[in-house]
Amino acid sequence: MTKKLLFTLIFFIFYISSLNAQNTESLSRIADSLQFKEFKNEEALKIRENILQKSSKTDSLYGFNKIRYWSTQGSLAIQNNEVEKGLIYLDSVWQYKEVTPSDDYALDYLTSSVANYYVTSFPSKGVDFCLTICREYVAFLKSKKASAEMIQAIYSDLGFLNNYSRKYKASSYYNALGIELMQQETVIDSSLISEYYNWIGSNYSDQDILNKSLKYYKKGVAFGLNSDMKDPYPIIHKIGNYVNELLIYGDYDAAFKTLQLLESKKEAWLDSEYLGHMFDPHERPSSIIMTQLYFHLPFLRYYAQIGAVDKAKTVFAKMETIKEGLVNTRCDFLEPYSLAVLKMEMVWTPEENKKYLSAFTEEMKRNDCIHNYSVAKFMLGRVYFNSGEYDLMNTEFEDIAIEGASYFKTFQARVKNLRAQAALKVGNKTAFIANLQEAVVKLMKDSTHLKNKRLSITSFEKDNSALTINTMLEIADGYDQLYQSTKDSLYLYRKADLSYITAQKFNQLYKDGLFNANLEQYMFQINQNLLDHQSLFEDTTQLVNLIENNGSQHLTATFNRKRNIYTEIPEKLDVLKDIVDIKIEAIRSKEITDAPEKLDALQATSDSIKTVIQDLHDKKTNTANVEWSLTAFQNILSDNQCIIRYVIGEKSIFGIRIQKDEHKIVNLGDRIQLNTLIDKQRAVIFDRTASYRETFTDLYTKLVAPFLEDLANPSEKDLTFITQNELSYVPFAALINPNGNFLIESNPVSTAFSLPLLSVQKELKSNGKRLGVFAPIYAQNSKMPSDLMALQRSGFYELPFAQEESKEISTIFNGDLYTGTSASKEIFIQQKEQYDILHLAMHALSNTEGSQQSSLVFSEDERLLFDELYTYNIPAQLAVLSACNTGTGILKEGEDLQSLSRAFTYAGTNSTLTSLWNVNDQSTKEIMKSFYIHLKEGDAKHIALRKSNLEYLNKASEDVLRHPYYWAGFVVSGNTAPITQTSYFWWYILGGILVLGLLYTLSRKRTKPNE
Repeated sequence: MTKKLLFTLIFFIFYISSLNAQNTESLSRIADSLQFKEFKNEEALKIRENILQKSSKTDSLYGFNKIRYWSTQGSLAIQNNEVEKGLIYLDSVWQYKEVTPSDDYALDYLTSSVANYYVTSFPSKGVDFCLTICREYVAFLKSKKASAEMIQAIYSDLGFLNNYSRKYKASSYYNALGIELMQQETVIDSSLISEYYNWIGSNYSDQDILNKSLKYYKKGVAFGLNSDMKDPYPIIHKIGNYVNELLIYGDYDAAFKTLQLLESKKEAWLDSEYLGHMFDPHERPSSIIMTQLYFHLPFLRYYAQIGAVDKAKTVFAKMETIKEGLVNTRCDFLEPYSLAVLKMEMVWTPEENKKYLSAFTEEMKRNDCIHNYSVAKFMLGRVYFNSGEYDLMNTEFEDIAIEGASYFKTFQARVKNLRAQAALKVGNKTAFIANLQEAVVKLMKDSTHLKNKRLSITSFEKDNSALTINTMLEIADGYDQLYQSTKDSLYLYRKADLSYITAQKFNQLYKDGLFNANLEQYMFQINQNLLDHQSLFEDTTQLVNLIENNGSQHLTATFNRKRNIYTEIPEKLDVLKDIVDIKIEAIRSKEITDAPEKLDALQATSDSIKTVIQDLHDKKTNTANVEWSLTAFQNILSDNQCIIRYVIGEKSIFGIRIQKDEHKIVNLGDRIQLNTLIDKQRAVIFDRTASYRETFTDLYTKLVAPFLEDLANPSEKDLTFITQNELSYVPFAALINPNGNFLIESNPVSTAFSLPLLSVQKELKSNGKRLGVFAPIYAQNSKMPSDLMALQRSGFYELPFAQEESKEISTIFNGDLYTGTSASKEIFIQQKEQYDILHLAMHALSNTEGSQQSSLVFSEDERLLFDELYTYNIPAQLAVLSACNTGTGILKEGEDLQSLSRAFTYAGTNSTLTSLWNVNDQSTKEIMKSFYIHLKEGDAKHIALRKSNLEYLNKASEDVLRHPYYWAGFVVSGNTAPITQTSYFWWYILGGILVLGLLYTLSRKRTKPNE
């Protein structure tokens, strides 16, 4: 009985103790919430003191509750601006952290306390101290087997701290570790992974590596939009970063679409009850103002960039009004307004810039915002340079605080280059040379190579932004000026080498994006510099490779995807590749010295990933996913093929002749003069009565003769012209050679959009499907749209011969004919993938306001817009567009001539036959019928067209009918190989034999019983 009583008493004591412990922990957790969620530190501290008074040092959680007490004391002191006192308490938390229990809740509380410690220590103890705390704390969490979420949060802080100290590779390394850890989780925290990608994007942006900053900012925005983060500040900031990079890249269309998304969220985000909630309560009013400024900033940047001055000024005025409510003028709160001022430099007049930028530099100096102060000083100096006040420029530049730093090298190079140009303006040649050389040094990672006669990209940093490219081109021009005045060949080599390195950087920048007008202008400058000095390069093969791969690849990439010969890298593999490459880069830079992985092992992993990706590519095609190679292309040419690829420079037009065993580069002359001649040729076509022979002879002399005159047997060459921009208007078949004959009379002629695309198109084989012919019947209608009414007035609306043409062609190829109401847009869309040959005898209308609104006109005037065509998959081997102006269109900067032919190629069509102008309906019928007869006989497409043209010319009874207007408008582009149709004759014979055999066997069985 006594033993039972004793056991009961012991149990009761333990039970009461357990209840007390649970009650104590419940109170502690209430205090935790008051401290870190509600920021009510005084109330939390009273609970902590009460708990410690009632606790014994032998209690299991006494040590942890003591840490909580110190942490709350620290938070309260910091809240009361007693920072040093607060740090003493938080230092105790750090020193005694080992007593923290290993459960997730306790470690999560400790993580918040430690974060408070190093964030508060940052201003007084410096970034290196904070980095040390973070690294040690990661090791501590790992020893406690803490959750991945807690470790990821510290990785994010390590990324921020390294970015702040300009250790960009180390910053990316820790953010990559966070992403790597995230990949191991079953549920991904979109808000955190968005932060990782945004920081990596920021790191590359600060290094002017634009292709990578765009990639990671875009990922950051994508994950941010899908996160459950209630405070909209992070996603507003990320969208602004992304828009800014798009504007620097020159992709204004993508920037505009992103701004439309931002505008659609304006009310929901700026009126959100959670706005500013990720900041401390005492900073919340300023954080709300800052967020509003960040929201308007990308709109201002966009308007300034596109030259919408009034709109930019309106947004800036709004931002000035918002900024007046800013209580805390710390640099980070001022940042969006500062960036707005710096962008307004593009908008303001010189006098406005002097006024506003001078005031702004003083404001930045007062608030110790060193970076923006330096940038404003540079911009102010540039204003003085442009107004010829060179002494004032140099005065402003003397006070640029970040000059000589190990970061923002492009910015520093721009300062030196402007100093050089100013020295040249005042005749100080010595200072010009010295500053120009210093500008180059700023862009190099190893300036010792500057003593060499030739420079290579291996000596330069990896920066490749549009600013870097522009700066390098300006420096190259400076060396050209030096060469012109001194004739010292070293300066000519400097210009050539810097241009070549710039071309390589351009290739890195462009590789992951769309082409645009900005990039095109840089490309023209690069082409001019390289081809002007081609003799200085030993291997012009690499020069040709670089020029071709720097051209727009968007059409080729789209064609590859539509033809299913392009392999997208799986997302997880792409992420793994990024992580490994970032780790390698950080370790090699020695910014990371304590990585657990060895560099050799990481390199082996990287090589393995590349092998896997290459294997994926090889399963499709060897040419669709790799850079174009002149040597590889020459290997697929026949002996009689001659490719002439035109290259546009800033001032000149060049041509590259490519044959199986050689290539030749020719400067064809002044671009403006050639454009004038092309305009004259177009005028001759539009006025059929005008004499054409002189103009077409001049064009032959300029554009063709330089490539054929040194060949032994030029008439044996099969010519393919690869045109660009204004050259796409030239009807090469009709150019007149010295013998007075049209080029088509001596040589087969075809065209192509680009060498890489032609390489892929040559690999594709015919599927042997049938012909589909679409020929709408157009009837006059008083309610028809204005563009069709114009055709009616000009006599081009009704196409009577097109109906006859379509019936005859359909008969030749035993194809399907869609005419009348069956030639509808709906039926075409349904049948577009069913035919190997599509023949469209209909109108094509160009919209001068936008190429995407140009269209094909089906029955009942239904329009099929170009932007619809781009989205479709039309895997025909040949599309014949015997309509008006199907081969020409709007010249869009950055993406060449936006024609119907190009639209079908975007849709995956292997070759096209299109018209360069409004073709005569009757002559079209004759040429088309003849073309299909020769195509049926097995001729290559361009040979079939050549034969039909020659037949027309031979039959032309009057000289006026030999005018190029009547016959030279049609051009074949793309794969010129013959169209082969599957013949079922032998299948029928074999089927007949099998049937006869079967009948014979059955008859034998029936007669057997009677034998």
